[in-house]
Amino acid sequence: MTMRKEATAGFSLIEVMAAIVILGIAMTAVFSTFLFQQQSYTTQVRVAEMQQNLRDAVETISRDIRMCTYGIPSNVNIVDNEITSRFLKHVNSTSGPDEIYVLYRYDGDAAYPSFNVNLAATASTVTLASTAGFAAGDRILVYNATNADLGRVTAVTSTTTLTLQGGVVNNYSTGATLALVRYVRYFVDRTTDPAHPTLMVDRRNGQPPQPLADDIEDLQFRYSMDTNGDGILEVVDSDAVGGNAPFVRQVRVHLLARSRITQMGWVDTGNRNMADHSPGAANDGYRRRRTEMVVDVRNSSF
Repeated sequence: MTMRKEATAGFSLIEVMAAIVILGIAMTAVFSTFLFQQQSYTTQVRVAEMQQNLRDAVETISRDIRMCTYGIPSNVNIVDNEITSRFLKHVNSTSGPDEIYVLYRYDGDAAYPSFNVNLAATASTVTLASTAGFAAGDRILVYNATNADLGRVTAVTSTTTLTLQGGVVNNYSTGATLALVRYVRYFVDRTTDPAHPTLMVDRRNGQPPQPLADDIEDLQFRYSMDTNGDGILEVVDSDAVGGNAPFVRQVRVHLLARSRITQMGWVDTGNRNMADHSPGAANDGYRRRRTEMVVDVRNSSF
């Protein structure tokens, strides 16, 4: 009997190679789609981070500018040797970010209570029910119906006693109020980590400045002023305040944020000019977003 060999099923070399080529094409397409989606997601995250940084920054700065001089009487006697005026202080720069200093009294809520005190003229210490929450460097306002003194705490002597820089000038022996004052500076730190400029808040109380928003590249201010009290802004969007700080009625806040890291292939042909700062274009791979807000200065007065 003759045995017949049956054909063995399988793939030829050509068929295997064709399958590999098709699989490679499919995998390349899948990988390209994945890479595109990942880059798109990363870009969205970076843009969202910039927008969040801008929102945080402009909301905080705007709140303080809006409150500027609140609760600080026009007849205040400033004992603190660092503060020169109850009005906002502007540091203008055409080669970098601007700075601003703002002063106002806290509302006296549970976190920042006010105290009834009795102080004789030149008194350099004050007794409170509790000094909890006070620290050396804090600014305080002592005032009554006719007088006001703005000074600084140099030491928390005990749980009930504060030492004041220079003491008080006026006599408050018949009773007065002591309240905490917020004195704050906003600026951009471009030296600590040049790759990641940071908007900083300096509370001027002897403690180091604290980060407010990351990757804020520029901060600029412009001021509108009613210089004669007629309700009309005679000076609009000025880059400098000069001697007109009491007449500032609006502040235009400009902020420029950039992405945390660079993006390969991203070409930014726009410029970074804001207010009187003109650094020009920066085709460096960073994405950027800018914002501005006009803030009414509610408490400024002649």
